[in-house]
Amino acid sequence: MTLCSSFQLARIAALTSRTKSVDGDSSPEDPLPWPDDIVLYLPTNSQLTADYLARSLSVISIFKLCNLNFKIERAINAEFLGPDKLWPVVRSGDKMATGFETILQYVRLMGYLPSSKLAQLEQAEIITFLVYIDSTFHSAEKFFCWCLENEFESRTKPGHFSFHWKPLSFVLPFMKRWEIKSNLKVLGYPANDLGKERILSELTTLCIAVSSKLEQNEKNGVGFLFGSKITEVDAVFASHIEALEQLYESFPVLKKLFTQDYPRFDEHSKMCMEHLANPKALIFSD
Repeated sequence: MTLCSSFQLARIAALTSRTKSVDGDSSPEDPLPWPDDIVLYLPTNSQLTADYLARSLSVISIFKLCNLNFKIERAINAEFLGPDKLWPVVRSGDKMATGFETILQYVRLMGYLPSSKLAQLEQAEIITFLVYIDSTFHSAEKFFCWCLENEFESRTKPGHFSFHWKPLSFVLPFMKRWEIKSNLKVLGYPANDLGKERILSELTTLCIAVSSKLEQNEKNGVGFLFGSKITEVDAVFASHIEALEQLYESFPVLKKLFTQDYPRFDEHSKMCMEHLANPKALIFSD
């Protein structure tokens, strides 16, 4: 039995126990009980490529945003602990959940996210914007880490699979790279200059959208993306910005985009991380 099945039970309980008012707002009920034995598995720091770091940091940021208890355990085979090899991996007792979307949805339906008390229309807007941010960043992170030859050979392959014995240390990197390149190609990002141009174009479009929203909010005296208080969207956006810093040395175009063209993002990211008591320190505290 996986934690995904207990997630389904929690969803049923959450959906049946939470009524909606006439105007469509969520009822102000208390959140459902949070498990007291949640464990987030992380690989070693050398294995945390930008795509893995971003998703791990996003989960930690969400947990801290919601004041949820959890602990971190290191495992060199953390990626392979789940049945579907999705990342991150969370365990509760003998049950397990994999994938950022699943974990986020669980927290949402348990009633802990700040947006849980908002009207349904506002919740839908937040979910849409979060999915847009996370999917765009995640595709870019995977592309730069796994599809581009220099980065793959110099950092991704030796770091991510360094703990395996030969011949696995030789075979697994290329199997995983082939899988990621195939998935990205289906999404329209071939592992060539055309794919890179499209990735950068979509990142720029995302930056324009986020920057516009931050500028408008600042004019209205609001410091975060959806109001005067930090939400899960800010936490996830900041987590990706923090993770992308790993790629700045190899890809000056990314550093220029996020530090020169849109310098507000670095400031916003640091502000969010400060509000969340620096979740990145939990990862690199070893």
